[in-house]
Amino acid sequence: MSRKLHVTIRSGGPASWVIRLLTAAFVVLIVLWVPTRASDSLIDTATTALVWMAAAMSLNLLVGYAGQLSLGHSAFLGIGVYTTAIGVTRWGWSPLWTMPVGFAVAFVVGVLVSLPALRIKGVYLALVTLSLALVFPQFIKWPKIEWLTKGASGIDQVSYKFSKDNPTFELFGWNPWGNLRGQNVKPFYYWMAVLVVVFVYLVCRGVVKSRMGRSLVAIRDNSTAAAVMGVNLA
Repeated sequence: MSRKLHVTIRSGGPASWVIRLLTAAFVVLIVLWVPTRASDSLIDTATTALVWMAAAMSLNLLVGYAGQLSLGHSAFLGIGVYTTAIGVTRWGWSPLWTMPVGFAVAFVVGVLVSLPALRIKGVYLALVTLSLALVFPQFIKWPKIEWLTKGASGIDQVSYKFSKDNPTFELFGWNPWGNLRGQNVKPFYYWMAVLVVVFVYLVCRGVVKSRMGRSLVAIRDNSTAAAVMGVNLA
């Protein structure tokens, strides 16, 4: 009579930590391999995947943990992208400094949109957020601001020339990206996407592990009970 072998891996135990460390090492190897050994097309694909990864993690806070349906996060992503692109191409700012500005502008717009949406939920909240997603593409094509957003054609990254007079790739005088000026800038975009993903992950993890995260889960499970327990639903 054969016996079945049962293996139990306890969370926080030695076997669990070994699996975590091996997984982390594998991820680090992949992250380092892509910009150094992969083709340009694969680097582009990886960069795009990282951008959507950051967007998905942020959307998961509202849809996954709070249980609220949102269809307008593409507008917030576009606001951040256009803020960064305009700062870089029009005023010659470094992408390293325009990204925080993009976060701030998207945050302010999010607060303004949330004010009329505080007392609605479900399909009505989805409609409000959907309207934002539909209005944004039309707004950037508005003739009165076409001089800033370049209208339907969008802002071309080629219009920004990297030169020695513009230390775009430097961090406080230090250039960790290698000799990228005037050559292949795809690895630079890739590493920027990696930094954004790590930052968004740490912020989302901090929110989930905090009192706010527990409040979001309570709202998702039962909004009435959450309100009775003192959770501010708005």
